[in-house]
Amino acid sequence: KANLEVELQKKTLRLKELEEDFEYLFQHSLYPIFLIDLKGRFVEVNEKACSLLGYTRKELLSMDILKIHPKNSLAKEALLRIDSGQTLLAGINFITKDRRSIPVELYARRATYQSMPHIQIMAKDITRETRLEEEKSKIKNRLEAILNGIDEGLAVIDRNYKIRSTNRAFVQSLRYAGKSVVGKYCYKVLHNYAKACKQCVVRNTLQTGKSSESIRSRRDSDGTKIYLETRAYPLRDAEGNINQVICIFREITKRKKLEERIRYLKEYNESIVASVPSSILVVDKSLRVVSANESFYEDFELEKKEVETKSIERVLPAELNKVILEAIRTGSFLKKEEVETTFPRIGRKVLHISVVGTKLEEDEEERTLIIIEDLSEKKQLEDELIRSGKLAALGELSAGLAHEINNPLAIISGYAQMLQAESAMDEARKQHYLKEIVEQTDRAARIMRKVRDFARPGESRMESVDINEPLIRILSLLKDQAHLKNIRINKNLDLSLPRIKADKDQLEQIFLNIILNAVQAMPNGGELTLRTNLRRQGAKVSAKRVELTIIDTGCGVPKENLGKIFDPFFTTKQKSSGLGLSITHSLVNQHHGTIAVQSQVGKGTTFVITFPLSSEEKEK
Repeated sequence: KANLEVELQKKTLRLKELEEDFEYLFQHSLYPIFLIDLKGRFVEVNEKACSLLGYTRKELLSMDILKIHPKNSLAKEALLRIDSGQTLLAGINFITKDRRSIPVELYARRATYQSMPHIQIMAKDITRETRLEEEKSKIKNRLEAILNGIDEGLAVIDRNYKIRSTNRAFVQSLRYAGKSVVGKYCYKVLHNYAKACKQCVVRNTLQTGKSSESIRSRRDSDGTKIYLETRAYPLRDAEGNINQVICIFREITKRKKLEERIRYLKEYNESIVASVPSSILVVDKSLRVVSANESFYEDFELEKKEVETKSIERVLPAELNKVILEAIRTGSFLKKEEVETTFPRIGRKVLHISVVGTKLEEDEEERTLIIIEDLSEKKQLEDELIRSGKLAALGELSAGLAHEINNPLAIISGYAQMLQAESAMDEARKQHYLKEIVEQTDRAARIMRKVRDFARPGESRMESVDINEPLIRILSLLKDQAHLKNIRINKNLDLSLPRIKADKDQLEQIFLNIILNAVQAMPNGGELTLRTNLRRQGAKVSAKRVELTIIDTGCGVPKENLGKIFDPFFTTKQKSSGLGLSITHSLVNQHHGTIAVQSQVGKGTTFVITFPLSSEEKEK
């Protein structure tokens, strides 16, 4: 018995020590601790619990657990049902005395307190952790929103070529909308391959540690060919190891089709340029030849090594370079400027030069396009045609010319016969007759010289010309024919007009054709009016063009024929080539002029011709 009492005292003492230790640990725990009975009432709390909730110990010991967790009676029931040896880990919210909600993590178990079963609850304030998780979730959601807002597809791929995460655009671009591709092999998803691609940007980035890119094509579910541009970038962990790669996928099908279209158009345009009969040169801003078409090499008997990368001053003759360089320097690009020059291998050529600035591709510097058209053969044919027209005109002038030549011949013959018949004629009278014979001979010679000068082929030359000079010259040829037909000529010429740039011989041909037509349209006489002036535009005078108006009072042109008079070989006369007005129209166009006609049957016809001023006159 004594031993039992001693043992009991020891155990009682030990129990007291344990209770004191428990009390110390309970009160000094780093975490809030609550002790509740099986009815849910607080039996004991430590200082941390009071501090967490804002209540005093006395206030808490008079409360039920539902007071600090009023909206969750199920949690109370779960706590009270904990059996001996069980633990409960849960996350709930406590309500503080000032009505704040605090997220806590609970660790609850059965415990014996004062020989009675209780529930011991240890709570951990996880406000900071919750806020961090919420912030982390917000950042994650924000990042997902950003990534999902990007048009390009994004995918994170690991060393095993498995997709670890993607954005929405990646899934949608691969026609996997609504399906997850996470965990699938990238080569299976992207190309339906059984193993990794031979030219794999993921493998290349994992091996080199550097970004890489590629352009691949694949077939869509409906067979459509799709082009993907892929860029891979390494993702490093905290130790700097690369275990994942982020890939950016961009569908460039439209761009590839556009590039193919541009390439096709470029080749198509190059084939057109190569096949055009005109010679074409492209020069850069330093005036070096970038390219030339085949016609250029053929026309001027040059080889590529003599042309490409060379300065145009070494490729083209000086006369040509002068015109081209002036156009480039001033920016006043040319359109079919006529130039006559000599090439070392092919001799003298008449050319049309056009110069225009252009960009052959969007991102390259502006270049100059030079188009050279060889007019030599055409010019020769035109000269022959003009000569034929002149001869035809002379044929139609023959009656008037015969009359004009017969007059001085008759006088010469008369005086010669008188000298022959009167051998004893006094010296004064003889000298008078001889003087008349010389004068009439000179007159006939002048007539023939005018005819010869008009008929002979002159060298084509554009020069500064007073429009009145060739007009007066043609009138002198036609005056006798007009006089024979009883036609009165009215001249209203402005002799102070600025000069035009023209070929004088071709102007004479233009004026002869129209005036001769007018004379022939008045077989019974009439009036021919010629007027030169600066062209008027409404009430204003244009300082840019000179105008010639030719009016006759002849038979006129029927309305149905008015649109045909400039057609080659169109004529209503029995003995006419029908080339006169056609040649006239062509020559006016060559001079960048205009020609218009108005006519009324029985009243007459009016021609209005305009020519631009020479560049020197425009500058004045």
